[in-house]
Amino acid sequence: MSVALCGAGYLFSILQSVFVQQPTGSRVCLSPLIRAALSDWSHLASTIADHPIPITTLVPRAPHFVGSVDASKSGVGGFWLPTCFGTGKPSAFHLPFHSTLSNRLVSVDNPNGTLTINDFELAALTLATALVAHYSTTPHASLWLGNDNSSAVSWTRCGSTSTTGPNAHLLRWLAQIARQHDVCLKSILVPGDTNTIADFCSCSFHLTDSQFLQELNSRFPTDTSWQLVHPTPNMTLKMSCA
Repeated sequence: MSVALCGAGYLFSILQSVFVQQPTGSRVCLSPLIRAALSDWSHLASTIADHPIPITTLVPRAPHFVGSVDASKSGVGGFWLPTCFGTGKPSAFHLPFHSTLSNRLVSVDNPNGTLTINDFELAALTLATALVAHYSTTPHASLWLGNDNSSAVSWTRCGSTSTTGPNAHLLRWLAQIARQHDVCLKSILVPGDTNTIADFCSCSFHLTDSQFLQELNSRFPTDTSWQLVHPTPNMTLKMSCA
């Protein structure tokens, strides 16, 4: 049924984690986190009539928007381009991480960190989806989004991580986005050396907004000039909390 319930495909992580943690248990421990996950499913069931799903969204279809994202220790960035089926202008975004996040990244210099670059890449994919859903007026949009991190792409394709970590909470946010805006995301693995626009966006926090747009238009010109879109405070809060 998750195929026909918009957003449901991203809500399996915490439920599946129970069977990973209790593979031979005869009873399931309903922790507060598990109860919260079940509450999400209860909400889907009680609001199913409010979210009819066009049958065309249940099969592969041409995208309304294509884009790509990237993440670094400093933050996330990426871009969206409308196809002939979508509306709008080429748009780009970049958002620096607060130091409380970047300082928790696992690295050679910080082996005891609690976040990985995979988590940051998934945050980029989710934030990009939130942005195009927020700024676009295209109903039931099909989104094709590239990323050069195989773990993040796999998590969005499977809709699950079988853990209760940050990636599970990012997927839950992705479920909320898909549910609220009726968008369908297809993530695509792209080679890192071809992800140049998104890579620039995720490492350009030393530039002002006008300098950022000037560099984009100079390095990666399009028929229509790039526009800069900003995450809302609520988007930034949800990403950071996850």
